[in-house]
Amino acid sequence: MNIPLVVDLDGTLIHTDLLVESANARITQNLDGIFTLLGLLKKKRDQLKLELARSTSIDVSVLPFNEPLLTWLQIQKATGRALVLATASAEPLA
Repeated sequence: MNIPLVVDLDGTLIHTDLLVESANARITQNLDGIFTLLGLLKKKRDQLKLELARSTSIDVSVLPFNEPLLTWLQIQKATGRALVLATASAEPLA
């Protein structure tokens, strides 16, 4: 039986959180980013995540990946095991 392997993104596959990364990107990519971010903080957490995901870009090549886990996941995938990414991050970022 080939049981799918579910992997959490924030804090597991990467050693950070995409909400924090997207907020940092918002601040650094726009001069007015800090002010718009403050306005976004009034929204619900899921709305905040989605708005930040839609309005910022993150260079995934610089994210701090959990390299030992990534290597193990590649081995699991090579054996035919299905991998499922689980995250509360906004879908555009995931």
